[in-house]
Amino acid sequence: MYKDFEGTIIIDTVDHFPTLERYAENYKIDTNKYHILEIKFYASRNSLNIENIFICKDKLTDEIIEIPFTPTKDIFSQLIKRSEIRIKNSK
Repeated sequence: MYKDFEGTIIIDTVDHFPTLERYAENYKIDTNKYHILEIKFYASRNSLNIENIFICKDKLTDEIIEIPFTPTKDIFSQLIKRSEIRIKNSK
């Protein structure tokens, strides 16, 4: 997708959202129907809320679906207490 650098991010979430399911429930995602696999979000230097998507697995059919959502606040201040971002050369 991007070719400039590779990286990882390590996240310590806020205490009131200890799991992705709890965070998804905040956006009315039915966690009895879906298992939350990950959150994918795109950002630019001007905005951290360009596109936010829950990647979910239907518990009955095993189908993988994407459910877009709009955070009520900046996703970093709402979900993340601390983070460490590591960037390395991709070549």
